Amino acid sequence: MAANVKGLFKTHNVPVMYAWFAYIILSTLLSAYNLATSLPFLAPLPPR
Repeated sequence: MAANVKGLFKTHNVPVMYAWFAYIILSTLLSAYNLATSLPFLAPLPPR
C-alpha cells in the first residue's frame, strides 16, 4: 500500500496535490460550519 501511494504521488503529482488541497479545504469549511451552527446552541449555556 505504501509503495502504491508513493508511485501514485510520483506519476500523478499535480492531481493528487489538488485532491488533497480540495479535501483539506472542504473538511476545514465543514468543521467551521459545524462550529458556527453549534455556537447558537452553546452560547445561552455559560451565563447560567
